[in-house]
Amino acid sequence: MPTAAASEPLPGTTRSPEHAFSFDQAGPVQRCFAFGPFLLRPEQQLLLKRKAPVRIGGRALDILTALVEKPGELLDKRTLISRVWPNTYVEETNLKVNVAGLRRALEDDPCVPRFIATVVGRGYRFIAPVRTTGSPAPASGRHLPSEVPSLVELLETIDAVRQHLAQISSSEDERGGFPRERSNGWGAAFIEGAAGAPK
Repeated sequence: MPTAAASEPLPGTTRSPEHAFSFDQAGPVQRCFAFGPFLLRPEQQLLLKRKAPVRIGGRALDILTALVEKPGELLDKRTLISRVWPNTYVEETNLKVNVAGLRRALEDDPCVPRFIATVVGRGYRFIAPVRTTGSPAPASGRHLPSEVPSLVELLETIDAVRQHLAQISSSEDERGGFPRERSNGWGAAFIEGAAGAPK
């Protein structure tokens, strides 16, 4: 028997005729860049290493974002400075200091780099393979039917569904509304519940 809770939209989702996986977000889809053991979520200003947050400064995070957006491409110093410090005059030393901090956060050795290679006198290049999920949403902020949700979005929805089902299940068990299964140890299950309740 359906309950009132079961007919409500699941947390983090909306019912939309345009797309089965629309999300309650006021803005662009959250992008994720995965490389090595790290996951970068620029819109959340978050860098994770095996799901644990990594301490990193905001400027270093901006530099990392610029680099992973264009893996394998050389980003010259001037481009990085104008991206990270827009409309501000800064010297190249600021860039070098922040790149050094970024390398420490990534545990990347500048002599034998795994992530950031220095192109002497020119700039930096991100050399590790990068897996990208998510993409900018349309200007309206709504998903188009042709868009496919990212893996991160799907995992977040699955977690939301599990939590929602666990809440429904626990509230129904307390009221005795759902029948319970009891095993006889032989692979068969006996269904128990209140008389008249669907089984």
